[in-house]
Amino acid sequence: MKRLLAITDEYPPVRGGVANYLAGVLEAFCTYASVELLVPADLAPQVVAPFPVHTGTFAHRLLWPRWIPLVPRIVRIVTERSVDAVLVSHVLPYGTAAWMAARITRRPYIVCVHGLDLARAEAQSRKKGLTQRVLRGAALIVANSEYTLARAMALAPGVSGVVVPPCPAIDPTPAATVPEPSERFILAVGRMVPRKGFRTLLRATKEALREAPEVRVVMVGDGPERAEVVDDRKRLGLEGAVQVRTATDDELRTLYAQCAFFVLPTQSSDLDPEGFGTVFLEANGFGKTVVAGAGGGVAEAVLDGKTGLLVDGRDPNDIAQAMLRLWRDPAEAMRLGETGRRRVQERFRYIHAIQPLVDAWNALWRV
Repeated sequence: MKRLLAITDEYPPVRGGVANYLAGVLEAFCTYASVELLVPADLAPQVVAPFPVHTGTFAHRLLWPRWIPLVPRIVRIVTERSVDAVLVSHVLPYGTAAWMAARITRRPYIVCVHGLDLARAEAQSRKKGLTQRVLRGAALIVANSEYTLARAMALAPGVSGVVVPPCPAIDPTPAATVPEPSERFILAVGRMVPRKGFRTLLRATKEALREAPEVRVVMVGDGPERAEVVDDRKRLGLEGAVQVRTATDDELRTLYAQCAFFVLPTQSSDLDPEGFGTVFLEANGFGKTVVAGAGGGVAEAVLDGKTGLLVDGRDPNDIAQAMLRLWRDPAEAMRLGETGRRRVQERFRYIHAIQPLVDAWNALWRV
């Protein structure tokens, strides 16, 4: 069995989409390759993985570039462990380390791309040039959506690429174990940053309340925009209709199971793209339909009119009308949610989702 060394500074218990994505992909990929992991020294003791975990210096305080110690570390592991290929979680900066190490070891490397990483690289000429060099040197690009893969291919035409979509990290709680909520509510979950549209959702909720005063929204998340979200809620007079909170994984399962449906008016742009939208699949996994902001890779996560409704995430009225449509028609919400649940079960499990990667991996070694 061929050996793969995966390099990342984001792996559970680190929270976030990239960490969950890598864990899902690598743990499913263990069936097809002998996987080993290289993570920062301070993260390694916390990592629980079904494969060997190595440590390295990902950010040296005195050297520049700070990641340069990774290069000899990669070379040493590849040599001592007879590694056949390397996979990096980010095109920059760790992709540069993999590119440099590959010039010494003559082993191929694979690069994962997520959307925002490419956008940030494209915004600066120096980083764009480095990104192009790393991608052009890669044996394979693994993207989280067709949208993201197309952006990568525009930077590195001709390089092989596959799509492995993110899959929900939260398994649905059996309905029998969830108590009935005290009142109907709409759920929104995400990191509180401008791209997720929480502040626009507050304005949409204000509009929806004019036609349906009983609408309630629960917002779950944290992040740099949280204070503004809380301030907007007070300024708009929504303290009685909108709850802003955090939640443990168990509490989040309960909220998904209890909510009427899910909404997150993502606001993707070329400079700040929504690469996919795993949170929409999480809601679908619980049989809940979604209202999502169109743009980026979201249309690959949400099938408009089939598993949810796509809206203009910057238009409070468009969001409000979609919310009212589903609030007033629970049967439609249930129908869309059930279609979404079946789709998640059939297509969005890593054991199935990684098949394009498996095929590409096998092709690397064919004579």
